[in-house]
Amino acid sequence: MPPMPRDAGPRPRQIGTRRKVAYTALLLAGLCGAVEGMARLVWWQLERKSFRARYEKGEARLANDAITFLKVPDRIYGYTVKPGLRINSQTTNSQGFRQRDDVRSSPVSGSLRIVCLGESTTFGTDDDVNYPTFLGNILNRYATGNQQYEVINAGVPGWSSDQVALRVHHQIAALEPDVAILYVGWNDFRNVGSFPKGATPEGVLDLAGNGWEWVSSTYRPYPYNPADGREDLTQPQVRVTRGGGQLVCRRVLTATHRGRHVSRNFRSGHHNIGFRCAR
Repeated sequence: MPPMPRDAGPRPRQIGTRRKVAYTALLLAGLCGAVEGMARLVWWQLERKSFRARYEKGEARLANDAITFLKVPDRIYGYTVKPGLRINSQTTNSQGFRQRDDVRSSPVSGSLRIVCLGESTTFGTDDDVNYPTFLGNILNRYATGNQQYEVINAGVPGWSSDQVALRVHHQIAALEPDVAILYVGWNDFRNVGSFPKGATPEGVLDLAGNGWEWVSSTYRPYPYNPADGREDLTQPQVRVTRGGGQLVCRRVLTATHRGRHVSRNFRSGHHNIGFRCAR
C-alpha cells in the first residue's frame, strides 16, 4: 500500500502587500526618528559648547574693555549692551536697545518702524547724541506720509558684522521692521595675509589698510631719536598707530602715516587696532 500523506498542518498566513508597506513605513519612521533624536542630541551638545565658548570669550573681552560698565557677557553674541541700564545719560531698555521703553512686538498701525544696526557709531556717546535719535527727531518733525516714525537704536559698541547678523536672526526679524539701516565696518578685521597683492617689494604684508596698528613709539616729532623717551614702555603715553583703518581716507592709508588720536590706554586695548610686529 502506498504511504498515507502526512498532515502538513495549517499553512502560514500570508501578509498582504498593504501590511508589508505599512510595517516597512513604521520601521523606517522609527529608524528616522532615532537618527533625528541622536542628531538633535549631538547638535544640542555642540550648541551648548559653542554658547559657553562665546560667553567665556565675551568675559575675557570685557575684562580689558574701557567701557565695560555698558556691557555684559552673552552666550549668543559673546557680549552685548547691559539691559535696563540707567547711568547718567546712558539708558537701555530690557531688550538692550538705547531707549527707556520696550519695543512692541509689532509696529503701531500707521507708523514706520526703522531699526538702526551697528556698533559704537550707531550707539553714540549718550542718549541724545547718536544718529538714530537725530533721525527720529527729524522724521517726526518734518516727514509726511506716516502718523509716527519709530527709530530703534540697536547699536552695540565694539560689535562686528557677524554679531549684528546674529542679532538680526535672533531678535530684530521678530520686530517686523519696515526699514533697516546698517552701519558697520569699523571693527571688522581680515586675517593676516589676506591681501597678498598689497605686499611691499620686500614681501612685507599688511602695512596699510584693514586695521590701525600700534607701534612701540610715542607720538613725538621727527627726527626719530630712540633716546628721547619715545620708546619708554613704562610710561602711559599715547603710542603711534600706523597704516590706517577700515574707514579712513586715502591720504591716511599709507605705511608712513602716523595717527595720534586713535589709540587709547594701551592696557585697556582697542577693538579696531592691532599690532605691528617686526623681527
